[in-house]
Amino acid sequence: MESISITVDTNCLNAEGKLGPMNDLEVYANRGQVSLFKTDVLDTELQQESPGPEAARRKEKSQSLPEDIGPLVIGHSRIGHTRLAGESTQAELDELTKLLLGRSFRQVARNGETRSVRDVMHLYTHIRHGRDYFVTKDRLFLEKQDAIREQYGTRVGSPAECLEFLEERARTADSPEGHAE
Repeated sequence: MESISITVDTNCLNAEGKLGPMNDLEVYANRGQVSLFKTDVLDTELQQESPGPEAARRKEKSQSLPEDIGPLVIGHSRIGHTRLAGESTQAELDELTKLLLGRSFRQVARNGETRSVRDVMHLYTHIRHGRDYFVTKDRLFLEKQDAIREQYGTRVGSPAECLEFLEERARTADSPEGHAE
């Protein structure tokens, strides 16, 4: 089975080892069957968490994941962990935000919708880096997974859905039909 790249949303960061399906995805990663990534926004979100042992474990877990750098968005990005955005970036962010929220990125940002801005930044960075699967528990993404796949060619799903996808790929690759040609 060819390795696929998976972007981990902040809500799926498995620092405590309590997310069963994420434990299984990490086993796949340890075997080299998948590669797990984070976006720069994940660490931005972790900086906003209240200090404590759980936050420290989440930050430590985050450090184990390679980081994909996204667009610079004032008030939402960390210096040194972004790339400058051009006019096309703004249009792309607007298009993605309209798909997810029915409004432009600028409108969402002007309204001070921090979580929504960062959600869009997560998915935008995932798409720009050509990752295969965005793993999340966020209902915003899960409700739009078919539209995202149709428009951007990337899969979005829960950790359990990602596992099902990987298992189906493995079954297909191992079947006689999977070796045809």
